[in-house]
Amino acid sequence: METKLGYVGSLCLICIPYALDTGYSPLFGVLGLALITPQCVRAKQWNLVILNAVSFVGYLMKLMATL
Repeated sequence: METKLGYVGSLCLICIPYALDTGYSPLFGVLGLALITPQCVRAKQWNLVILNAVSFVGYLMKLMATL
């Protein structure tokens, strides 16, 4: 299940550049990072976990500003 969620998260992150003009990019970023981070934790890739956490906060702030 974790692997499939990771694939969906990766697809969300792939969609971000194409959604920049629509305003959906922060939503794709928050959702994508939330879905791929458990894979990074399981693999003990702590540098990616930290990078994902920082990016998640950035996209979340951007998303809150658009609401």
